[in-house]
Amino acid sequence: MTNRRAGEFEAGGVVLIRTMSVDCSGPGWSDLPELHVRSSVQRQRAAQDGSMMSQHVTYRRIYEAPIPSDGTRVLVDRVWPRGMRKEDAHLDEWMRDIAPSTELRKWYGHQPERFAEFRRRYQAELRDTRHREAAEHLREIAREHPVTLLTATRDIDHSQAAVLAHWIAAEAHTAPGS
Repeated sequence: MTNRRAGEFEAGGVVLIRTMSVDCSGPGWSDLPELHVRSSVQRQRAAQDGSMMSQHVTYRRIYEAPIPSDGTRVLVDRVWPRGMRKEDAHLDEWMRDIAPSTELRKWYGHQPERFAEFRRRYQAELRDTRHREAAEHLREIAREHPVTLLTATRDIDHSQAAVLAHWIAAEAHTAPGS
């Protein structure tokens, strides 16, 4: 991590951005590398003063209205969100293949006490051949454009979108040359 200015950190050229408050102190988050979460207001200031970084990953619920700073909007759920009309989603991509396997998703059942193990298993899935192409495609998008990962999950901080955002940031941080 390099200190950019008071309170701002960069991890391998990646800034992880959340539009809501995040508590990363709970189960499953304690062994992650330190990642800075930057608010949309801080992001706008950075764009205005020229300190905008090359890679931004945000995650939020698909039911929230799109905002201009979303960048490329990518749905990362395997199943289409209940009650959401496709024309209202304002998606750039629906990446079903990057979502956790049906077996893992059903095992997890969005039970926060299982999150640490879910995160470990999901990250292992992201490295397997079934997910590799989709994961590389998502990393490519994130290298070139701001990305908002979308999910229908109510508990966004214990979702695959949160795991993916942190994973992309960690991958960029550990990539050769970063």
